[in-house]
Amino acid sequence: MNLDWIVTYSDDNRSYEDAYGSMQLAEEYAEEAKERGYKDVKWKYRHSGKVLTWGNGKEWGEIEHPDLGFVMTYWKKGTPCYDTYTAPIVDDYGDITCERFCQDEAEWVDTISLGPHADGVVVNFG
Repeated sequence: MNLDWIVTYSDDNRSYEDAYGSMQLAEEYAEEAKERGYKDVKWKYRHSGKVLTWGNGKEWGEIEHPDLGFVMTYWKKGTPCYDTYTAPIVDDYGDITCERFCQDEAEWVDTISLGPHADGVVVNFG
């Protein structure tokens, strides 16, 4: 069984991280941890693909994605922050994708294909 879903949480003394085999189990355990009074409870997907960084991106903050859990989002440095994006990820087929969050609508709107991955390529916002 792949344990691809992670729940992180903390109390006054330390931080914890548990792995689960499904999104449903991770969500259920995260809710249970909140009910028990743990702090900073978050669930997220552990990507099987290579996670890249934006060459010209600025970190915006974490947003909960319905399929991926809490993910860090980014936008292009020096521009207004209308949309934010997950880190680029290389999927099992060698393609780079990211998810776009519309700040105006406060919702995830689409998956964007950024083309094939090649070693040494820097992914930048257009």
